[in-house]
Amino acid sequence: MDSQEKLSDNIPDWLNSFGPNQNTGIEAEKKTGIQILLQNGLDTPANLPDKYRNLEKHYNPSRSNKIKGLENLSQVDTIGGTADIRIHYTDKPEVGVSVTLWNRKIEKCLRNPSGKKHYNLEKTPELEKLNDESYNEAIKHRKKMKGDNPKNWKRCSNCPGTKSMCEHLANAGSTEWNKMQQETILQNLYTFLDLDSNGKTKSDCIAFWNEEDEKIHCVFNWELKIDLKDYLDTEHDGIYIYHGNKKDHILKTQVKYNNGIIEIKKNKDNDTVTYKKSNNYLSSWNVKAPNLNKIFKMTSITL
Repeated sequence: MDSQEKLSDNIPDWLNSFGPNQNTGIEAEKKTGIQILLQNGLDTPANLPDKYRNLEKHYNPSRSNKIKGLENLSQVDTIGGTADIRIHYTDKPEVGVSVTLWNRKIEKCLRNPSGKKHYNLEKTPELEKLNDESYNEAIKHRKKMKGDNPKNWKRCSNCPGTKSMCEHLANAGSTEWNKMQQETILQNLYTFLDLDSNGKTKSDCIAFWNEEDEKIHCVFNWELKIDLKDYLDTEHDGIYIYHGNKKDHILKTQVKYNNGIIEIKKNKDNDTVTYKKSNNYLSSWNVKAPNLNKIFKMTSITL
């Protein structure tokens, strides 16, 4: 272990390793780590903060403790790929665990790809003009559906402005992808699937956290089992790009604005809001594997 790596062998240290980050997206990682510590007897329910008191059921001091501690990788993408936790054992090599929420399916949102970097799109005068038009449509839609007060605009479904822009980008992104050289396409797929140059997953396993039952639902080792050359092409439908085709695909990329087509900022001092047109339409899309079993050999394990 690198001398700078700090292991957490108790609940307070584990939670403190996340610093001030209060993003709800990391709650599953925090809870997964707590369960691992409790079920291996490294800590006791006495150290559970009130908000995590339901995890007391995972305390099992009789379980043979072969874990030295946990390493928080959730905010360091350069280490362990998509792994969020690295478990350090006393009797075997470390294991990197990718944590995701259980949604009754063996699926995972893998990455936020760039329309520019991964789909070869560039901002052009034509795209900027379409973005302006889409923004104006979005404003009209919100005023019609939610009224003139922008404080009520944050969540507004079926926005025609967002739809037209993202459908255009999905079409353009799919078209540009299909023009790429095979080597570039494969490298992008390796990036999306978080594979190393040998086709091995950078995280050793994936754990699904069941929010409803407050427990780790299942854990799998995963090993690539398909030939990615069978899925080089894409097609688009609506705001989605399918890697393969709509009926037979391994990945599904949602084209979206990073923070919505209208970026709304609330002023905490006087409870007013300001808003502006978003230009972040190429920076953070969402690529999902709807069925990991189709891509990987999934072998059930225990941590």
